[in-house]
Amino acid sequence: MLILGESLGNWTRFWLFYQNYVSIEQCSWGFVALWSVSLDMQMHIILPIILHIVTSSKVNYQRTYLALYILVILSIVYSMLVFNPKTMDLLVPLYHNNVLALGATQQFVDWVTVEYNVTLGFKKVLDPSPLKSFMELIYMPVLGRYSSFIIGSILAFNLINVKSNAMIRYGTIKKYTYLTFIFLYMIILTIPPKPNAVSDVVLTIMVSIVRQIFAIAQAFILFSAICPPTHPYYSPWIRSFLSHPIWTPIAKLSYLVYVIHCRIALELIMTHSHIFNPTRYSIDILTIVCLILVFIICLIISVIWFIFVEKPFQRLINKQLSSHKKFHAI
Repeated sequence: MLILGESLGNWTRFWLFYQNYVSIEQCSWGFVALWSVSLDMQMHIILPIILHIVTSSKVNYQRTYLALYILVILSIVYSMLVFNPKTMDLLVPLYHNNVLALGATQQFVDWVTVEYNVTLGFKKVLDPSPLKSFMELIYMPVLGRYSSFIIGSILAFNLINVKSNAMIRYGTIKKYTYLTFIFLYMIILTIPPKPNAVSDVVLTIMVSIVRQIFAIAQAFILFSAICPPTHPYYSPWIRSFLSHPIWTPIAKLSYLVYVIHCRIALELIMTHSHIFNPTRYSIDILTIVCLILVFIICLIISVIWFIFVEKPFQRLINKQLSSHKKFHAI
C-alpha cells in the first residue's frame, strides 16, 4: 500500500493498529479500510488471552461455554448502554438523505466538487451526524465488535466437541426451522426501515442484537456444512455450495482487494492520473471505467502478493507448526 508513498498526517496509527479509534475526519482516504485491519489485529492479541483464561478441561468445556456466552451477553449490554436513540437513530437521516451525505467528510465533498467541478446530487449533512457517533462508539471499537469473534470461538469449540452420532431430539426439524429463520432474517435485513416505526426501547434492542444474530446465523450455516455427515444438523447441499471451486480464488483474494481498493481508487486513479476527468467525459462512463480499472489493478496486486508473500509465509508457518507437533510427540 506504500508504493504510492506515505499517507498524509500521522501514519503511526496504521503501523500500531489503532486506526479504528481515530476520528473519521482524520482518516486518510486511501487508508480508510485499515480500520478493520486494526480491529482484527487487536482481537488476534486479545482473543487468545481470553480463551487461555476461560478454557477448561478438554474433557469438559462447560465452563468455557459459560464464559463465552457471558461475553456475548456483555457485548449486547455494552451496545445498549452506549446507544442513544436520540443522537444515533440512523433511520430518519437515511430515509431523508443520501448515504454519502451522512458518511462522507466535508473535506472529501470539497475535494470532489472543487477539484473535479462535479455537482453532487446532495448536500453534506451538518454535524453532529448520527452516523459519526454510531461509527465511533459501536461500529468501529473492539467493545462493539468482539462478540462476532466470540461467536466464532463458540463455533470452533462446538466443532471440536461435536459427536458424529449425536442424538438430538427432532434434529432434522430443528435444522430446517433454524435455516428458515435465518433465511427470513436475511430478507428482513434487506427491507428499508421507515423512520419512527419503532419505539426507542425497541430500536435500542434491535441495534444491540443485530450483529450477534447475524454472526450466529453464519456460525450455524458453517456448522451445518463442516460437522460430520452423520450429525442431524449436517446439510450436504450447503457443504456442496460452499465447497464449490469458484469460491477458492475469491476467498484468497477478496480481503486483499478490499484492503487496497480505496488507495488505488482515490489516490492512483482519481488523483495521480488523468483518467478521471468529469470535465471531458460523462461521470456515468467514468464511474464504470474506473470501477473496472480499479478492480483489475487490485486483482493483479493481490495475486502477486498472494503468490510471493502470503503463500511462502503460510508454508513457513505450517512447517514450524509441524515441527512443533513432532517435537512434542517425541
